[in-house]
Amino acid sequence: MDISVIIVNFNTKEITARCVESFLRNKENGINIEIIIVDNFSTDGSKEYFQNKYSNIINVKMIFNGSNYGFGVANNMGVRLAVGKYIAFANSDTYIENFSFKNLMNCFNECDNIGALSCKILYADDSIQTTGFNYPSICNDIKLNVFFWNYRFIKKYRYKKYIDRGLFRKDWVSGCFFMCKKDLFLKVTGFDPKIFMYAEDLDICIRFSNTGAQNYVYDKEKIYHLHGQSIKTMNLSLKRMLSSKRSYYYVLKKNNITDFKIFIYLINIIHTIALFIFIYSKQKIAKNFYYENK
Repeated sequence: MDISVIIVNFNTKEITARCVESFLRNKENGINIEIIIVDNFSTDGSKEYFQNKYSNIINVKMIFNGSNYGFGVANNMGVRLAVGKYIAFANSDTYIENFSFKNLMNCFNECDNIGALSCKILYADDSIQTTGFNYPSICNDIKLNVFFWNYRFIKKYRYKKYIDRGLFRKDWVSGCFFMCKKDLFLKVTGFDPKIFMYAEDLDICIRFSNTGAQNYVYDKEKIYHLHGQSIKTMNLSLKRMLSSKRSYYYVLKKNNITDFKIFIYLINIIHTIALFIFIYSKQKIAKNFYYENK
């Protein structure tokens, strides 16, 4: 087996099925792929849905957990079942079209120190979502949280004249999709089980780098990411939004990659609270407008 694709599902069975089927349709001669669905105790009928849909498909494996163990632990379970030389982690709200795993595998053959390898991540309208990230720093986090550097309306201008570069290094890549060698993933003991969700991609990319490997993006391949769809079933919650920043701070402390961890954390907390207030107010205004005009 060449590649094991691991997809974690939680109450998004139709979106997850779209992801799975996009990989099933994307067959390449000479490339053997298995898909492993790990369900984190969904309550939307996912278990029966996937069993009915994929039980007779030989290269689809399924794990059904009795509890929601979080993103990282669920992926680690998938890796333990995987037999591929390479592991590809794909969020349930991603999908591919005209995608070549062969080209990504060639990157590993041409460059022997690759840790995580991602590709160009696109929104559904073909605009660029991300091509990798720089490590946290005061400068970088001010850009992200004060100047909205990672917001879609800014990225529209950031990437306006973007030209594909092929294979290039980045400090870390998005966890919505990346590949790595299974033996390297096991060497760093997989995703940190203390991180329930968020920032596990930053953490594992740092740990890949600590082995001497480097993280890369190959932007001549692309994957679509329906950003936020995998958590759309969750209600707006400040507690949940802040938990992502606690995970981020945990990774900063654990890996000691900056001397300004507290300041960076505070920037992120202030931004998150402001964002919550904005979204909550917007939703409340929309709801009031609906009832007034019903």
